[in-house]
Amino acid sequence: MRAILEGRLPVAYNAGFDKKFLLAELERAGETTWGEHLPPAMQSDVEWIDPLVWAREIFPDKGAKLVDMCGHLGIVLDGAHRAANDAEATAKVLLALAGQMPATYGELIRVQVRYAAQQDVDLAIWRGRRF
Repeated sequence: MRAILEGRLPVAYNAGFDKKFLLAELERAGETTWGEHLPPAMQSDVEWIDPLVWAREIFPDKGAKLVDMCGHLGIVLDGAHRAANDAEATAKVLLALAGQMPATYGELIRVQVRYAAQQDVDLAIWRGRRF
């Protein structure tokens, strides 16, 4: 597992979910013995690139689910919710949005963290207003 993750930039659509899931599976499999030597992708303080955050920001009036964003961007997504198909679609969405995102990793993550925090606040407000 370490060799697969080493030197990679983590990307996931709805990254918070996938990261928690993957960390839990690594722990279940006994792969947490790396201690401080975890690959950066698996360190808790490393932000993953999340096209969902960017889709919500760039297209606030469009559905942000992966299947909806693929439809909006003209990306074919056969077999939604299958890992390989969703991963490929996520990469295509990321590439489609890349022109509207910061060019450097550091700036991209800085802005993404700010957008995600605001989106979390907006969601909490929306949920609080529901009857």
